[in-house]
Parts: sequence; C-alpha cells; structure tokens
Amino acid sequence: MAKAGRPALSEEVKTTVIAIHDKHPSFSIRDIKKSWPNLAPKHLKAYPPGITKIDAFINDSDKITERIGHEKPWNSASLSTESLSPVAVHYLACLQIYRKLCFSKPVTVREAKWFNILLNFRENYSDRNQVIAPEYEEIFLSHVIATCAQIYAYREKIDTLADIKNTDYSELDNEMATGDMLYHAALGTDMAITMFNGGLIDGQKISDVNDEYRFAELPFLMHSLGDPDMNDDSAILYDKSLLELYKDSGLREMLSDLPYILRFRFFVLLREWAKEHPEAIEDLIKPIIKQNISAAKDGGMGWEDRNWTVLRIKS
Repeated sequence: MAKAGRPALSEEVKTTVIAIHDKHPSFSIRDIKKSWPNLAPKHLKAYPPGITKIDAFINDSDKITERIGHEKPWNSASLSTESLSPVAVHYLACLQIYRKLCFSKPVTVREAKWFNILLNFRENYSDRNQVIAPEYEEIFLSHVIATCAQIYAYREKIDTLADIKNTDYSELDNEMATGDMLYHAALGTDMAITMFNGGLIDGQKISDVNDEYRFAELPFLMHSLGDPDMNDDSAILYDKSLLELYKDSGLREMLSDLPYILRFRFFVLLREWAKEHPEAIEDLIKPIIKQNISAAKDGGMGWEDRNWTVLRIKS
C-alpha cells in the first residue's frame, strides 16, 4: 500500500521507468528525472532520489531479467519448452544469416517466439505498395514479420519487467490482421524524426531518446534490418546519416526511386560504412550517402561478392 502523500505506481510509471532503465541500466531515479523530464511521468516527481519504491522495483526487474533469458540470440536449440514450426525455424535460421550480413544484432529468443506466432500473417503484407521481384519477395516478407515480432517482443519485455498483469495486445493484433502495423509504424517514424528537427543530443544514440528510431529504415523498406550491431560511436554516426537522409528531400527522392532490393542494399552499405568508420566527420555523411546510393545501383563496393542470392528463402 502506498504511503500517505505518495501515489501508488501506475502501469504507465512502471513501463516508462523500465523502458528507460532497459536502455540505461546504471541510471538512478535522479538520472531519469534529470535527463528525461518530458518522458518521465509526472508521478515520478513525487519520489525522492534516495532508496524508494521505484529503486526497489528496478532492482526486482533486474532479477527478473536474469531469470527469463529471452534476450539471448536465438538458435534452433533455444526454445526447448516452446515449439516452433519447421517453417518458422527455416525462416529464422536464414534471418540470423541476414542479420549478420546487415550488421544487425541477432534475432532474440523472445523475438523468435513472436515470429513463430505471427508468421501466418505474412500474406497480409505480400508486396504491399511495392513492386518486388518474385525472387526477393520471401526476403521482404521474412523481414516484415521479424520487424513485427520486434514490436511485440519489446512490448512483452517491458511489460514483463514492469510486472504488468493481464497484458492486452489487441490493438497490435488488429493492426497485424489488417496489414497496417508497419504502415502505421512508418508514419510514426516519419513523424518522430520530423518532430526531432534534425537535432541530436551529444554522445547519445537517437534510439535512446525516441524508440521510433529503432525502425528508421521503415519508411523506405516497410521493415527494419534489425537493431544495428556496432559500438556507440558507429551507432551515432549511422543515426546522423539517417537524419541527413530524412532532412534532404533530394536524397530521399533518389533513394525512394530505387527498386526495393537496391534500397535494401543501400542501408546495408551505409551500416557497413558507419561500423568501419566510427571516427568519420559529419561533413562526409552527405557524400557517402550519394556514393552508397550509386553503389547500390551498380552492385559495387563488393556487394555481389556476398552472394546474397543463395540465401533466398523458399516457402
């Protein structure tokens, strides 16, 4: 029971604090109040920065994290108590290869569980508003479902850590059923980046400020390539490159005019550059974007050497 004058922790407070804590495990309540005054709910202001109910709550969530282990990379031996369909295992095994080639973090055990659940929805997204060569449609669909699985998995992760009872994902289910989930997510990403006005907090990844940036490729691909697997300096450079791409209407048009698989190639090449050149200065970003759009068109910069065609998924 809450002490007099101190409000009980609402689900909004729990999930907000846990989401911030998930990105910054070392942060105290004082840090959260100081760094995220707009993100932290007003209820937080009622709590002193010492040993409080929220501090104990965060500590409990750390213990939960140690037990669940669902954030580990998935492999075919990961889900001993949760069955996956053979088709899902096939897709997931290929996706793990793609994630590595795309400089992305692997699919997690939690995401694999949701991928298995959502896989039958893939026809709802078949070639949605795009002209995709038949040999690449399964690549497109596998990434679409993986991105949807990321959205469900992150929601479940935060709810689990926040100890939310009677979870309800019906609004996500409705969007999956209508095929609108990633369309709405793409609009949300565009809106979030527009509201950001091209600004970037020094020394901080954009995804730390707004979770929409985890899916910054969505408006161009209608799916994510997965969270970038690179150090903070490279991740910040990649974020700055995405901001430059969004701000420059000419670059956006150049990229949007390319076929799907060439847009896919562009983002992989941009990730590769950011990962290999974390020290690059901002003045290089626009020339590199133009260079990578050209490289995506002509298959240059070693792209064909990666032999992506052997990874085409056959259902």
